[in-house]
Amino acid sequence: MKTLIPSLLISTALLGAAEATPPAREPSNATEQARSSGSVAATTEQAYQTWKSSRTAAEQAWVALLEQQLGPFYLPLFKADKAAGKVTAWDWVED
Repeated sequence: MKTLIPSLLISTALLGAAEATPPAREPSNATEQARSSGSVAATTEQAYQTWKSSRTAAEQAWVALLEQQLGPFYLPLFKADKAAGKVTAWDWVED
């Protein structure tokens, strides 16, 4: 029984230390997301607008439709990918 008490005290001390520094986690809602990525979002938005303005008229019409239809989850992902120059599943395809 005496060996159980020190190990119990050690595990309690370790548990208390772990609670003092919570692990990093992903934001759980849009407000937390906006708070954590304010300047990154502004930079991404500016790069996206630059990319968008360099498109042809037909492509800009397609992007406008995407902006209306993608919604609050997929639209920021699309904008970030386009700002980074990535290919997405929603890209304009020439006939």
